[in-house]
Amino acid sequence: MGDLVDWRKAAVENVRQALRQRIRTAGISHRRIEVMSGLTDGRLSAVLDGGSTLTVHHLLAVLKAVDVKPAAFFRELEGGYDLAPERMDEVAEGGPEALDQLDLIERLRRLP
Repeated sequence: MGDLVDWRKAAVENVRQALRQRIRTAGISHRRIEVMSGLTDGRLSAVLDGGSTLTVHHLLAVLKAVDVKPAAFFRELEGGYDLAPERMDEVAEGGPEALDQLDLIERLRRLP
């Protein structure tokens, strides 16, 4: 049972991390997302920091605000491409394979 709980906690934290990265990349404030989705002030920060439960409503609100399709988001989490912050930083800095990775990311985002 402990392994399942640990796996579930790790999976939710991965989703939170990926959402935070998407928000940073999109350059949208937490407050703007809250207003767009009807969340109370400060709620999104609490959800992303682990102080409140992450719900499907929160997930979909963020994805809509940053213009990412849910299916594409979950493919990313499943390993469709690397979402690790250090890799995203490398791409942003124009490191090796940056253009190829950006092209792949854009193609995956357009999939239904």
